[in-house]
Amino acid sequence: SAERKKKWSTLLLTLAVLDEFPQRRHPMLSIPLKQTERVDLRRSLHAFVEASYSTEQADAHRDAFEEVHVLRERVRLATLTEKNHAATVATLARYYRVVTSLRTRFGAAVEDSEFAVQFVWRDAFRPPEKVARADLQYERVCVLFNVAAALSYAGAAQKRGDEEGLRRACQLFQQAAHAVESVQGLLADGGGGAGSGPTADLSAEALGAWRGLMLAQAQQCF
Repeated sequence: SAERKKKWSTLLLTLAVLDEFPQRRHPMLSIPLKQTERVDLRRSLHAFVEASYSTEQADAHRDAFEEVHVLRERVRLATLTEKNHAATVATLARYYRVVTSLRTRFGAAVEDSEFAVQFVWRDAFRPPEKVARADLQYERVCVLFNVAAALSYAGAAQKRGDEEGLRRACQLFQQAAHAVESVQGLLADGGGGAGSGPTADLSAEALGAWRGLMLAQAQQCF
């Protein structure tokens, strides 16, 4: 839409302005976290394995299902502060690996089953706007977006008064840019799911602008 293009054109203009500032003197920007709603993965995974394999198999994996459920709750409640950003990055990355493993092992079967859960994620910039998908690939997209957000926050939080701080900030912004690029790749492979399109924060314009911003801020650290 015209409004969306105007919004992201403004962000692109910000990138150009950043290049005109003397390095170390301007604050760095970070990507906000997407918010999600609670789902009961514990019950859903148990019911799926019970129906697809056996009750014995499902019961044998109760602890694993509980671990996945607790980990997603930690993702849902994640925050970013100067003290916890490293732990938040680690939590998000761990859950991303778990979701990737689930999708690799069960494929679309778990998504198409009657026990599938709806993953609800809100727009990072307009929280009232949300999209729900019974799709592990969409879950991966949104979690990876938050990995990028957490990395960008960690980069912005670095003390850039010495070479080590500058080096670390540059590294984190580059990692954030790579995570955004990976989100773009997942969406290109169909990570948006069927039905209505993803929220505006996952649009090509938005992701391209954020990737450019992260790279520009990494350059400013040199």
